Amino acid sequence: MLPYKDDAYSFVATDVTDNMGNFDVAYSHDGYSKVVVGIDWGAKYHSVVVMGITNNDFFRIIRMFTVDKTTGVNDIEGDLQSIIKQIEPYNPDMIFADAGYNGNYNLKLLSYFGSRRVFDVVTRSAKSNGDVNIHVDENNHKVTIDKLSQALLLLSSLRRGDILFYKNSKAYGIDDMEKLFITHASNVVIKQDERNDTRTHSVVNELIYTRRAGDHLFTAMMYALCAMRVLINKGANINISNILVQPEKTNIQEEYHLSSGNNGVVDTIVDM
Repeated sequence: MLPYKDDAYSFVATDVTDNMGNFDVAYSHDGYSKVVVGIDWGAKYHSVVVMGITNNDFFRIIRMFTVDKTTGVNDIEGDLQSIIKQIEPYNPDMIFADAGYNGNYNLKLLSYFGSRRVFDVVTRSAKSNGDVNIHVDENNHKVTIDKLSQALLLLSSLRRGDILFYKNSKAYGIDDMEKLFITHASNVVIKQDERNDTRTHSVVNELIYTRRAGDHLFTAMMYALCAMRVLINKGANINISNILVQPEKTNIQEEYHLSSGNNGVVDTIVDM
């Protein structure tokens, strides 16, 4: 049977517009106990999401931006320098950057911000193996995630309103970056696939992560959320009493056994 779209896992624009916080775009660490950055390197442009948290608060998207990929000998690594210049004022506690593109850029981020803060993100295949954990390899500055599982957790967090979006005082309503995020998140398509298991002679349902077009800001936000969860799991002096960082035994967990420990905090496995 051909895979088909499962609307139960779809993003809708109100996941953003109904969750606008009473805070403006931020350009520094001021007012936030922790700040993390997620970066999705792209073939044409790079996407960056900055997430902050205050005590007794939800996750806050405090800024999103894109930087055009630079080419040619006259502007070598101009895009990287632009990103460094823009995220440096945040003094980010962690930076999770896509390992798929521009591996050399991640090395330079690591050199600039330090080995304890910059990690390559390696994603497993589009079909989930049910692993909701964030596997941290501190020795090699790498984290490995199941992309589908983390995408489902992000979609669920957005739907529940656990993630708040800035209100740009210079824009009427949502700004261009928030509109672009809505487009990218809407491009994410979770499909249901049915296959015959020859061993058990039964039909097995599987979810598949696909996209109809670019999903770059969605992916960058997923990386930022993973980084914040790692910080929380390390006990980074964050009061999380009012924060739910993972669904409360949702149908997703029931069906695909995405269980968690630590009172709702995603388990972080440190591979030494």
